[in-house]
Amino acid sequence: MNEEQESFIRQVEQVGKGKVLIKVTGREAVDLAPHSHHCIQVVETIAGSLRVTVGAREYFVPEGYTCWIPSGMMHALASNNRKINLRIFYFQLPDDKGKTFESFSVLYVCPWARANLSFIAKRGPVVDEGDATLHSFCLSLKPSTEWNGDCHCHCAA
Repeated sequence: MNEEQESFIRQVEQVGKGKVLIKVTGREAVDLAPHSHHCIQVVETIAGSLRVTVGAREYFVPEGYTCWIPSGMMHALASNNRKINLRIFYFQLPDDKGKTFESFSVLYVCPWARANLSFIAKRGPVVDEGDATLHSFCLSLKPSTEWNGDCHCHCAA
């Protein structure tokens, strides 16, 4: 992990329930040792392919997909020395919503969800409760049928 990545990880540790932290990477290689966060991490692969290791299992998150990493889940991220682009979101759900999404997931990102993730990312690097509408919108984008073949844009998955 380089100095910039270490600095950003320290920022992640400051994420509270009223804040969404956003990072959009340039074309860069990723090689992060196993770690966990106290918040949910959503990683969208914009270009390239991300390898996520959770326990003894490896998952690939290709371009056009995202992964949902629940809070407290130990995971490692790698790009196999290839440069990739990512949009990464860190946040906590209100207590009553967190129990539904406790498992790791790789999900197709339909054009509707991709456009919304891009819109949110452009409002970063932090969205907080000071912009209540945008903050609520950020928290509404969680794994559901909206991210797959039954999306709002009626695209073919």
